[in-house]
This record gives sequence, structure tokens and C-alpha cells, in this order.
Amino acid sequence: MNIKIPTKISVVKSDYFMKRARDACFSPPIEADIIKNTIQENYFSPVFLDAYRMSVTALEAFINERIEINRQIVSGRIAMKLAEADEINQLKILEMLKEQDLVTKYRMMPILLWQKAFDENLTPFQDFIALVSIRNDIIHYKMPFYDEQNQKPKWARKLEEKHVLLQQPVVTDSCRVWIDELSTLKGAKWAYNSSCKILKQFAALSSGIIKTTCKDYVNSFEEL
Repeated sequence: MNIKIPTKISVVKSDYFMKRARDACFSPPIEADIIKNTIQENYFSPVFLDAYRMSVTALEAFINERIEINRQIVSGRIAMKLAEADEINQLKILEMLKEQDLVTKYRMMPILLWQKAFDENLTPFQDFIALVSIRNDIIHYKMPFYDEQNQKPKWARKLEEKHVLLQQPVVTDSCRVWIDELSTLKGAKWAYNSSCKILKQFAALSSGIIKTTCKDYVNSFEEL
């Protein structure tokens, strides 16, 4: 039996990762907390760490999908000699952006394509920066997480302002275990909601092909 395999398969994965991030926010308290009857509004669960990882993975998948979908459409128009000069320039910008880091992609794409920009001094961009830093620290984990007990990661102040961290520091062998301190219900929801907000603002800044392909999609994400 001959089976024809398509040469190019397009799969949208950002929605899958967003669902994974959302699901992580519903992790129940660990059994010990239930037994001790110490369940609080902002309880700990190791599963909450997944909300940070999956939220940023969704953001990364989303922006890469937007770049690639736009590239394919514009490349097709160029091949058919239907593209205008601004579309050819747009393709060059997209080729450059796809090689950049995640923050640069979100920061520069609206500027270079639509002459618009996020307000980097406000939410959601400030939260987005902190969220990406947290994910990077989780993924590129080093032991100890930070060298000294009193040395705070650069994102700690943001989470303190949001009242995300556990009420009591987690200390092991004189080192703060930040990775546990941020694994809270409020932290998981903050991570997921921050992703929803940055995607919606990105869609609001966009225009043309990208706006058409993502506006309704991002508006379907509901914050917790």
C-alpha cells in the first residue's frame, strides 16, 4: 500500500501549551496540608511549577507560529510574483526575527512590522519579562539555585509585589529554595494570566495577516 506523506505539516502547538499551563493551575494541595488542615488561599504544589514552564513555552510557540505562517504566505506571494515591495521587506524582517530570543521577538516585531510598541514600563510587558526570566532559571537550573541565602533572583521583587511567594522562606543548607517558594497557586495563576495578557496585547498591536490569523484565537484564552 502506497501512502503519500505530505512534504510539509503545519501544527499549531501554542494552544496545547496554554491548556497545559491552565490545567497546572488546578493542582490540589498536597495530602499533608489536607491532614494538617492548613490549607490557605496561596498553597504549595510542585505541579504549579509547570504553569511557569508551559506558559512561556506557549508564548514561544505562538510567536514562532506567527512568524512562520506569515513567512509562508509572503513567500508564496513572492513566488507567484504578486508581492508588493513592503511585503518583500516584511519577509526580510521575519527572517531576521526568527533567529532572535523570545523577548526580542515580542519587543521588536510590532515595532518593525507595524510601527507600534508595547509599553515596557507597564503590565503586561513587565510581567512578561519576569516570567521569561523565571522560566529560564527553571530550565537552566543550577545547584544551588542562587549562591547565598540572601541573594535574591532579579524577578523576586516582582513576585513579592504580587504576593505570589510562600509566606515563609524555604531554606535548605543555608540556601533559599526559590524554586519551591514560587510554586504556589497565586504564582501559577499569575504565570498563566500574564501569558494571556501579553498575547491579547500583541494581537491588539498587530495588523494584516498576523492580526487575521491570531485575533480571535488569543481572545479565546480566559484568565483565571
